[in-house]
Amino acid sequence: MILLILTNSDTVIRGSIDSSDKEYPQDPYLWLEDLSSEKTREFVESEDLRAREFVKEYSNKLYHRLLNLYTEPAVYNFKTSLVGYYYIYRDKTYYIKRIYRDRTEEIVFDANIVGRDIIVPVFYVSRKGDLLAVYLSEAGRDEGRALIIDTSTKEIIDEIRGDIRNIIFLSDQKIYYTKFFRKDKCPDGTPPPCERVFIRGEKDEEVFGSGIFTGYFIGIKDSLVTDKILGVISEGWTRTWLLTGDIRDPSKWRVIHGGDVINTPIEYIDSERILFVKYDQNGMGRILVLERDNVYELVKESSEYLSNAFLLRDKLGVVYISRNCSSYIKIYDLSGRLIKEVSFDKPLTIQNISEEIDLSGAILETTTFTQRIRVLRYDSLRDMFETIYSSREVSDVSIEDKWVVSHDGTKIHYFVVKKRDADEKKVLAYGYGGFSIALTPMYYPWAIPFIEDGGVFVVANLRGGSEYGEEWHRAGMREKKINVFRDFIAVIEDLRRRGSEVVAMGGSNGGLLVAATMIMKPDLLKAAVIGYPILDMLRFHLLYIGRVWVSEYGDPDNPGDRVFLLSYSPYHNIRGDVRYPPTYIYTGLHDDRVHPAHAFKFHSKLIEYGNESYLRVERAAGHLGALPEVQARQMSDVMGFIYKILGIEPRSQ
Repeated sequence: MILLILTNSDTVIRGSIDSSDKEYPQDPYLWLEDLSSEKTREFVESEDLRAREFVKEYSNKLYHRLLNLYTEPAVYNFKTSLVGYYYIYRDKTYYIKRIYRDRTEEIVFDANIVGRDIIVPVFYVSRKGDLLAVYLSEAGRDEGRALIIDTSTKEIIDEIRGDIRNIIFLSDQKIYYTKFFRKDKCPDGTPPPCERVFIRGEKDEEVFGSGIFTGYFIGIKDSLVTDKILGVISEGWTRTWLLTGDIRDPSKWRVIHGGDVINTPIEYIDSERILFVKYDQNGMGRILVLERDNVYELVKESSEYLSNAFLLRDKLGVVYISRNCSSYIKIYDLSGRLIKEVSFDKPLTIQNISEEIDLSGAILETTTFTQRIRVLRYDSLRDMFETIYSSREVSDVSIEDKWVVSHDGTKIHYFVVKKRDADEKKVLAYGYGGFSIALTPMYYPWAIPFIEDGGVFVVANLRGGSEYGEEWHRAGMREKKINVFRDFIAVIEDLRRRGSEVVAMGGSNGGLLVAATMIMKPDLLKAAVIGYPILDMLRFHLLYIGRVWVSEYGDPDNPGDRVFLLSYSPYHNIRGDVRYPPTYIYTGLHDDRVHPAHAFKFHSKLIEYGNESYLRVERAAGHLGALPEVQARQMSDVMGFIYKILGIEPRSQ
């Protein structure tokens, strides 16, 4: 049944591009894609040294402030079990795991004991709380290993290598997990990247996913209400199919609903009824109930984006994003009647929710531009919130909402974050605009000194994100990607009209945004800062896992898609007769998601044509991040460039 549905997909799996294809522009820097060559290593060494030397004076002044911010104790990723809460605790130079048990804390896992440069992006806990699966990334690589830990003895009892996700502990200590194949074919011969579900044993056995195409993801979780699986099969970020079945019998798992829109499972209400979110209609999200083959609506679509939902016994919590791009909550009963609305006293993001095992409450992690984390517990029985952890908050900062009209009349929102007495002359504009990721309020440690020293931090809410629903996302995809760049240009032009000097900054897909902006409007920016970026839009699908981004960007192997990709591809649109703003590009050799060659090639071409460009290459960081000390050093260099360009003097420690 799964294959019958999925073969209706318009996805076509194509072979690699022949580099001699005459429809492709010549690539004089193709050699930089070979990270093992001596020539590439020499290039990296010399360019990285030059980039660090250029900002050294400012970087050294910023480093200790940033180190203090990055090593300030942080707790996050709360998960519940029958014995209490588990969460990640991170302090000065490492990530550790702690247990919250009867208001006492206990270290269960210390990442220092398993290697250097280890970070912990995610972990999983058994319902009883007796087993942990801790996923380890070395220096920010996506591909790592999962350690299985007995929480009573704190001993490592198993290890699963690879890009491991979605770990589920069964009652007899068996484990389901999904493995994302990045380089090798899946067991059924499907070319990478592809994902499959396995059960752990003496010899791990694939139990689900055979035949699902290249570029598809599989996500699974266990229900807290019934002995069934809840899952989703996704083609990129636009098409999904819901998955369920007896958790102990994967042969009976089946696709029950899905197609050309996003569907997200919430939870079973009982053994027959499934709650899920469907982003159809205007793409803002509504909550439906699937009972056997019957689907009915529980919560109607609103005018604001439904970003998350959670079930608590006889109540349903629904998180929305307001028109001003801040989270708030509505509580419904299970007939769909609104009980109450919960708003907050400042713009914030609810970034993680974990329901308690008995569904009597939930843990909600919130963040703002000025506070790393505040952890709330919602008690469903007493219908009240309590704060269980709160980090330090930066004071004397104002957060303002601004609006500007983009090229086609679309209104674009942006945040202005600054000290209350600061003018708006020196601006750092940050954006992303893609993959349905909303830039709601978030704590950026590297922005705090900049704000304290009189700089103005601007965060733009561009099409391609999910701030205003799935239609907003799709208005910034594929051939419509140009809207994202024009939205960002409209924000920067609005700032310029107010008399501001603007440096633009973005990472990953946001690096593409900033690079495309500077190529389209070379005179607009004071400087450009581009991190871990995607910049070669004709070869992104051939490097690492880039094939999975085809649904978002388009397929360079398709002649029609190639036309619009080439029209804005930053690497291919650098011109020799144009002067571009000073550019600081930073990436990491351990980035196995976005190939560093995107950064290397773009930088080389800028230099070839006489532009001022700097390339900083971190040896101990990847797309997942790095240890706090490494992040502090990297971002002190990046922010040092911004300070130097804007003429801001860092205050003393």
